[in-house]
Amino acid sequence: MPALLLFLSLAASVPAMSADEPPAGVLILYSNQRATPAQVIVEDALRTAVADGFKRPVTVYSEYLDDEWTALESYGPKQAEFLREKYERRNIRVIVANAFPALRFVLQFRDRIVPGVPLVHLAVASDRVDRKTLPADVVGTFEDNDPTPTLELALRLHPGVGRIVLVRGASELDRRWDVRIGAAAERLGNRASIERLAGLPTSEVLAKVAALPQGTIAFTPGYFNDGAGNVTTPRQSIQRIAEASAVPVYGAFDTQVGAGIVGGYMNRNENEAREAGAMVVKLLDGTPPAQIESMSTKRVPMVDWRQLKRWKVDERLLPEGTVVSFREPPIWERYALELTIATAVVLVQAVLIAGLLLQRMRRRRAEHASSMLAGRLMTAHEDERRRMARDLHDDVTQRLARLAIDAGRLEKEAQGDSATARLVREELVRLSEDVHTLAYQLHPSVLDDLGLAEGIRAECHRLSRQTSIPVSVDAANVPPKLPRETSLCLFRVAQEALRNAVRHARAQAIAVSLAPKGRGLELVVKDDGQGFDTEAMQKSPSLGQVSMRERIRLVAGSLDVESELGRGTKVVAWVPLEQGVS
Repeated sequence: MPALLLFLSLAASVPAMSADEPPAGVLILYSNQRATPAQVIVEDALRTAVADGFKRPVTVYSEYLDDEWTALESYGPKQAEFLREKYERRNIRVIVANAFPALRFVLQFRDRIVPGVPLVHLAVASDRVDRKTLPADVVGTFEDNDPTPTLELALRLHPGVGRIVLVRGASELDRRWDVRIGAAAERLGNRASIERLAGLPTSEVLAKVAALPQGTIAFTPGYFNDGAGNVTTPRQSIQRIAEASAVPVYGAFDTQVGAGIVGGYMNRNENEAREAGAMVVKLLDGTPPAQIESMSTKRVPMVDWRQLKRWKVDERLLPEGTVVSFREPPIWERYALELTIATAVVLVQAVLIAGLLLQRMRRRRAEHASSMLAGRLMTAHEDERRRMARDLHDDVTQRLARLAIDAGRLEKEAQGDSATARLVREELVRLSEDVHTLAYQLHPSVLDDLGLAEGIRAECHRLSRQTSIPVSVDAANVPPKLPRETSLCLFRVAQEALRNAVRHARAQAIAVSLAPKGRGLELVVKDDGQGFDTEAMQKSPSLGQVSMRERIRLVAGSLDVESELGRGTKVVAWVPLEQGVS
């Protein structure tokens, strides 16, 4: 019995017609119970061709027949009577038969359905119809289902293959492929042997194709019925065969490309439908069928790009004009938007990074220039302090000493005012000592004379004498000869740390150590004073700490200040030595 009726009305802007006359009708009859992918393509292309070519209202109807039922004499007349009653008032002007079973049905019952209506057929194998016996009002397109070009293509793409296996179903339509493959074997000659897997249950088919040896290819048109009576579709059967097969599989129809076959020489269903649609338009326009020539469709080589990759087929072996489906576009086409965005982001980042690097380079230049300036300023400052210390020691101190001697002589010579002379002499002596101390603070000459270790000992002894705070010194194994910058740096750090311990920490005891460490010297000044908050000090460092850090930085050393409130302070300074220490 008929399946679901698919109805579509296509209308265009046309001159007005009689209200009693319905639009021209086209009835398409398919062989199956339901639409297949191939028939969807056919119907879409045919309807489009009719709508574009016929400039008056037209209604296209679709009916799906059951091929197995239409073969029964008892069912054919009933189907024809049903269609007659259904379409007798629909102004059917043309009947279209898709595939041979539908053509056979219409040729037998057309006079009962719509007498005198011309017939257009498509997707009909040329070896199933004798064109000479067709009525004069029957036109259409014929397919060439000769598998020879497909087999030759397979042998071309797989050099070394010498065996071809035909896989077919169990129906009458499937058995016709034995004749076609036999004719192809004669044309191929001794280029390849041909074997058959015919009419077997699908389970056996899958097992056998999975065991096919190398040097073999499989060819299958697919099937509706297998040897066990199971019903399927050609595309579904091909998908299962291609998935199980150990060798490349080739097919017969363009709708099978994408189901797992490598490809073959195919009739393009879409092209057939357009050609049939053009014939329908001519008949609707009143062209006599005798003036319309039937034609054979041209087959083209079609392949699945994914299967070419799977079976490592060289694309250079493909014939010119081959249609390659499912080709993966280059990555720049698949991800054009993403790549564009990514490229833009990278370019923006590159510009930002370049700007940051430029800023970093400028900052480093500025820091280097600042460091060099700070070093020169500090060196100039030390040189000036050395000059002032020398002037104070060599000039002012000597002059004060001479004045003290003169005051002592005057004290002896004075008769009644010797006390005043004595006070002047004592004051001059104290002033001379203060000037000497100031000169020492400006630049300790002991560094130049005795070295860093003795200079630190002298500074600690002087501080202990002045403040009565015990200061212990451990300066063993210190190299006697050190670079002048290194000695002066560590001495000034020690001097500043001792001064902070006395003035700010209120320490009761101080310990100083100077010893080799690694490839340098380490100075440690530790007190038991009140300590301070190091985090707060980092946010607002004192001038003394800034001075110590700058001195250490100029000699590529490191400075670490550890302190806690109520737990004292520890200053650790390390400076490198070019030759290291032992």
